[in-house]
Amino acid sequence: MKLFATILFSSALSLAAQVPAGDVVRFLDGSQLHGRFVAFKAEAGVQWKHDSSIEPFTIAARALHRIQFEKRGQRPGSTLLNCRFRFNNDDELLGNLEGFDEDFVWFQSWFAGRLKARRDTLKSIKFFSRGLRDIYSGPNGLEGWNAGDPRLWRQENDALVGAQNAFLGRSFDLPDRARIEFKLGWEGALNLYLSIYSDTTERFNFVNNGYQFNMGLGYVNVMRGQGRMGMLHLGQGRLPTQPDPSGVRIEIRADRKNSLLALLANDQLVGQWTDRAGFVSTNRGVSFFCLSSHVRLSEIRISEWDGELETPIAETNEVRNAPLVKLVNQDKFTARIGKVVESRLEIVSDQATLKIPLARIREILFPIVTDPPAQTPGKWVQARVASGEKITLELAQWNTASATGEGLLFGPIRFETKWVDELRFNPDQEPMTRISEGLDTSGRWLFE
Repeated sequence: MKLFATILFSSALSLAAQVPAGDVVRFLDGSQLHGRFVAFKAEAGVQWKHDSSIEPFTIAARALHRIQFEKRGQRPGSTLLNCRFRFNNDDELLGNLEGFDEDFVWFQSWFAGRLKARRDTLKSIKFFSRGLRDIYSGPNGLEGWNAGDPRLWRQENDALVGAQNAFLGRSFDLPDRARIEFKLGWEGALNLYLSIYSDTTERFNFVNNGYQFNMGLGYVNVMRGQGRMGMLHLGQGRLPTQPDPSGVRIEIRADRKNSLLALLANDQLVGQWTDRAGFVSTNRGVSFFCLSSHVRLSEIRISEWDGELETPIAETNEVRNAPLVKLVNQDKFTARIGKVVESRLEIVSDQATLKIPLARIREILFPIVTDPPAQTPGKWVQARVASGEKITLELAQWNTASATGEGLLFGPIRFETKWVDELRFNPDQEPMTRISEGLDTSGRWLFE
């Protein structure tokens, strides 16, 4: 019996380490299937090719949760975009603003060309002082990461779930001003180490050169690693003690020139810390290390930061009758706004019309005057592109080169499929949760 258990355990470990290559389709019943996404047609469904099938077969769209693609193209680093557009239906896009008037907004996106939407569907427009560079968006499994022991990780929908002592590290070309974002979920206890600008990406080292954020239930400790000199405590802050079902949104902002570190949780500033010795690390690595089990990481995004610390997102839910305009000099006011003319925003009052250069504006938060457009179940698909942007559309067709459809907000749309890393079907439904074979609910192996 003991020999049988040993053989079974070894087989389970071997299978866990052999993750099939290719795309992954995930169903609403919690099951999944590896293979290749061949094509899509609205009247037929998804054409899928499995290694064991002679011909592609059809899957009804109503049964699908999401399709994750093995390899997608990254947004060209040379493409500099000056705005982030957030919409009331959860769409989020980067682009260069071309203009808006009392009824519409239009901008140039990097992957789908010129897009136009009704202005009353906007939640906010964030203006960047200069174009910002995207570095990473994922995760798409463990690809590209040093996972230590990959058996300690499992994929659950769009997240990686780590067991105790799970490690994830990677070298990035982190800029001097960087933004590291991710969603963090957990069950029971929480003890996670996030290292940035680290010299250690192959395994965890408590005394690495770089900066560490140790996150637990209700707290975060911020430290600077100095190699053999040990760790220097820079400060601490308070984190939420319980995540909501989708997790806590964590955002780290780092500024090498000003030796500044800041942490936000659910778009609220937890704290900011200055290293009085200067930003001592010259390394570029990022790593996660789980000292507790069942730590869930998703929506990891690394990008260049514009150096602004203001946290405007939470204010989008305020009840207002007029847009809230925030300026670069920290001033803000509500006002009726007109249109954009020659890179200037019209501020309209009963007495006069004032024109403010867009270069002086940090963000515009729009009042929610209409409900998001209704989405017929089974009809709409949300595509996530490589930079983390999201767009909802009624997909008409998809092949290896391009996709066409009708944007929920933007009308007819066409784009190259190589930029999309995920398609979510039936966005109004969540899949059943299934526990991976050989693992208990805490992510530990059953055969120990």
